[in-house]
Amino acid sequence: MKHTPLAEKLFLFLVSAVLLISGGCFPVLDLEPRETSDLSVVQLITRMNRTTYPLKKWRKADSYYMRLKVTLTGKDSKDYYGSEVWYQQPKCFRLVTSKNGKVQKILIYNDGRAWSINGWNNRSTELKEDSLEYKLFLNTVRMGTPSLNYTDIFRRISVDMFVENGVRYYRMICMNDDRRIQPYIFYFNGKNFLQEKLETVSILNESGASELYTSYVEKYTVIDGIKLPARTIVEIGGTTQISELQELVINQNYPESLFLPPVPFTHKMNTGMEKETNSRKESR
Repeated sequence: MKHTPLAEKLFLFLVSAVLLISGGCFPVLDLEPRETSDLSVVQLITRMNRTTYPLKKWRKADSYYMRLKVTLTGKDSKDYYGSEVWYQQPKCFRLVTSKNGKVQKILIYNDGRAWSINGWNNRSTELKEDSLEYKLFLNTVRMGTPSLNYTDIFRRISVDMFVENGVRYYRMICMNDDRRIQPYIFYFNGKNFLQEKLETVSILNESGASELYTSYVEKYTVIDGIKLPARTIVEIGGTTQISELQELVINQNYPESLFLPPVPFTHKMNTGMEKETNSRKESR
């Protein structure tokens, strides 16, 4: 089984993780065919895997924690976003986004169920499986699961190639199961098979407001034998985001409560009252 390299996944976390500003008209991606590729999808993935994690630690990871820092520069402002991801086998995932040090949103996935938690009041809402937010988050969960490959995540994949400034590039177009979600277009350098660019459409809300999303890898780093982007430049909706990897830890155990929504205060209070009542009954 060929697994999705971590390098590609980091970009895709940001599509869902970073809180974006106002949407506009629905943008159009360039899907016009290029030259016929001399590599198949499987061959291209195999070469990416060899470059990204030659020690194979990522594909064997039972869990991981990842922390990213994103600087968003607008015309008259600069904001700092944080994105934290926890994953634990078999099907647990937690994504926390913050702005200027304050948690704004938490998304939790646990074996098919998903919750959105408001960072301001800690109130949780279970996402409906047919909602766009659920589908987008499920896409992120799948892309963040080490054991899954591209064909597990995307409905259809095609590969073509082109030459630019004397360098051959491979372009992989990945189509989603849900047609409301636009394709992800990956660009790989034909010399080292590292990803250099990603294009997609970031959907901002259920009404379909969206922006063209383009990211470029500026620098790679190696952590625990895994090669991944250390710094990426993201352009979206007239703003520039600089994403920097802060931390990656694999194979640690996390408490089950991390992947469950918070218990409402009223439920805690009722539970406490029930325990007290039962205790009185037993003492009689």
